[in-house]
Amino acid sequence: MLPTLPDSLVIQVLQAPNDTSKVLGVTSRADSNDPKGELVVMLSTSYPGGMLAPVRERLAIVIYHEFHHIAYGWTMTNSHLSNSVLRVAVNEGWQ
Repeated sequence: MLPTLPDSLVIQVLQAPNDTSKVLGVTSRADSNDPKGELVVMLSTSYPGGMLAPVRERLAIVIYHEFHHIAYGWTMTNSHLSNSVLRVAVNEGWQ
């Protein structure tokens, strides 16, 4: 997957504006994949252990998940793929 990422990637890290306990203190989104990859990571300040806990526990997983979206081309803007229920279930791993 990594060879299909754009040559340029921008990762913006922000304080989460709401409760992120259901996603273990960190949430994210892949905003764009063309011409550069852009993703936003939001960390909770109220998660047990503070902002560093989700960094240690989940940040690598979350970023790799968003890299998948960027490489695959399913991003918030300029996506060439549909948002069908099946595609969302597969891409987001609904249980």
